[in-house]
Amino acid sequence: MAQNDWYYAQQGQQKGPVSFDQLGQLARGGQLSPSDLIWREGMPNWQPASQMAGLFDAATQAPTYAVAPAAATVNYASPAPAYARPGAGAAAPIGYYAQQPGAVEYAGFWMRFAAFIIDWIIMVVGGAIVGGCIGGIAGASGTLPGKPGWDVVAAVIRIASTAMGWIYYAAMESSSKQGTLGKIALGIQVTDLNGQRIGFGRATGRYFGMIVSALILCIGFMMAGFTPRKQALHDMMAGTLVVKGRPI
Repeated sequence: MAQNDWYYAQQGQQKGPVSFDQLGQLARGGQLSPSDLIWREGMPNWQPASQMAGLFDAATQAPTYAVAPAAATVNYASPAPAYARPGAGAAAPIGYYAQQPGAVEYAGFWMRFAAFIIDWIIMVVGGAIVGGCIGGIAGASGTLPGKPGWDVVAAVIRIASTAMGWIYYAAMESSSKQGTLGKIALGIQVTDLNGQRIGFGRATGRYFGMIVSALILCIGFMMAGFTPRKQALHDMMAGTLVVKGRPI
């Protein structure tokens, strides 16, 4: 195996690849601490640099490694090819963890359903407030149900409700939290297929894809219960995953 395939993590940022010689120079120069995590292909998980024999010595030959205790590695999952393996020269965030070393846990149907219920309650309360404000303003101006102009008011309320749902989902799922309040409460987050944070545009597509999932008798939502990566129809349309975990 080539020597230029080591990665190290500092303050939630993954850096590399570098050679073992370069790791040694960083360690001896104080730029790499024993508590920093390191990894290369073939290792089951990230482990503290202190576990790597010879790294803080004068030796420059790549040593064998010992697996660190599980408690020392719970903050990072191995960047396995299926999910978060770094590309050459990449410095991507690695703030994901899994219960099995090197694995990604996808959020199942019932966990996602529970998050949806929380978000639904939030949207109902928010919609009632927005609708009440618009209706109150219309009533104060003399526009009441059954009177001329009320159709316009009703249309404005419907548009405002749709826009509120869109902005809530798209803004929250593309934020640093990577999820709505319901998902945050359940400890799950939305990522792209490479485990990275999605942008507002992709989150927008995912939200309107949810409407498609609902229109087909909610079968699109149920797909999260039996697809290999627990993807609902709107996840497949937007190229997203919903995973257990949290960003650093």
